[in-house]
Amino acid sequence: MADATLAEMRNRVLEKLFVLIAGETADSEDTATVEKVIVSTNEELRENEICYWSDSATPQHLVEHLAAYYACYLANDFMDAQEAAAFKQDNEAKSMFRIRELTANVRRVDTPSKGTYF
Repeated sequence: MADATLAEMRNRVLEKLFVLIAGETADSEDTATVEKVIVSTNEELRENEICYWSDSATPQHLVEHLAAYYACYLANDFMDAQEAAAFKQDNEAKSMFRIRELTANVRRVDTPSKGTYF
């Protein structure tokens, strides 16, 4: 299975937020807003050694959980305050738990290191 592109992730996030239905494409304003959040959230996940993928190649097994997690950051932009709060409560902790669980065994190495042998 191929990795999800940034456009596919963006559209899935907007579907989670009920902005798009399957098969629709985001307008330019929504595109910019969602992609900015995806990129900045991935940077945060990289700093916490969770994200090992590029912004334009999300592993398929993480797509649904990441889409829900990104959507939590965007809920206030696309929903009223009460809906956003309920959405975050239902999705934020669950999605992060699954992301951590699914990425826990992936080795993250930025640069090779030389081993010390005795």
